[in-house]
Amino acid sequence: MIVCKLRAKNDLFSSKERLAFIMTKQLRLKGLDCANCAAKMERAVQKIDGVENATVSFLTQRMTIEVQKDKQEEIFQKVLAVCKKIEPDCEIQA
Repeated sequence: MIVCKLRAKNDLFSSKERLAFIMTKQLRLKGLDCANCAAKMERAVQKIDGVENATVSFLTQRMTIEVQKDKQEEIFQKVLAVCKKIEPDCEIQA
């Protein structure tokens, strides 16, 4: 019998395990006007269930997120909603 065990966020994954469960996506943030809003977005997105890591660069206007593959569509919808709440004029492009 084979048992698949998911680990907590803080556990270390081998690179093969990580590739099996995690997908990295980079999004462009057009119209992101303030560094404080970028920091708020980053903190809010990191709290979404299924997000393993998120970084927002105000300078490059990009967000990089690592999400669980099996929940990616649901997570992306939540990311869009959170970002629009913080910065309504910001356009998010994949």
